[in-house]
Amino acid sequence: MIKLIDASKNILGESIFTHINLSIAKGEFLIIIGKSGEGKSTLLSILAIEDCLSQGSLLINKEVMEFENSAQKNRVKRKIGRIFQDYKLIADLTVAENIAYPLECRGDLDKIEIKKRIHESLSEIGILNIAHEFPETISGGEQQRVAIARCLAQQSYLIVADEPTSNLDPDNSKKIFEILSIIAKKGIPVIVATHDLQNLKEYPTRVLELSGGELIEHIH
Repeated sequence: MIKLIDASKNILGESIFTHINLSIAKGEFLIIIGKSGEGKSTLLSILAIEDCLSQGSLLINKEVMEFENSAQKNRVKRKIGRIFQDYKLIADLTVAENIAYPLECRGDLDKIEIKKRIHESLSEIGILNIAHEFPETISGGEQQRVAIARCLAQQSYLIVADEPTSNLDPDNSKKIFEILSIIAKKGIPVIVATHDLQNLKEYPTRVLELSGGELIEHIH
């Protein structure tokens, strides 16, 4: 479903990674580990079409991404869900409004469809009861679940999560990994960059380490 072919990235003349080849299947729960500064966030930004390659190709659903093609970029990006360590919720919008906002910005969905997607996504994550709360009134774990629900409401065909548990306690971290694993099993590939090695023991998944500009597969 997603492929990097002979992919390299340079920033200000410095090589971040070189000649990476990576295939990600439908429904795969892929973990990327590595020390800070090795380029995990950069790699995720490229997979989410937020950044571009210096060399090589990125294919999503057999379509070659042309990073300078704004129309293609915008069309594909709306189907890629992103999850961040700081949740990226808008403080003066309720949970439901935070989920609605990116859907409204698309301009191709009516109010009935948006309302339906909000209800379904919050129900699936188990947080429908906080739909009318504001971010500051709910816990960090709940805020990250809202961020995941936002991806589901977008009907994303790929979810990219950058250190999604770094601000959470162990119990909430475990719950977030569990939710993302369940989503992957439903057919949506989920790519997680993390330092949270403890939770990896719970999941029979592929683990890749980005180190020295190369991707190294770990037996897990």
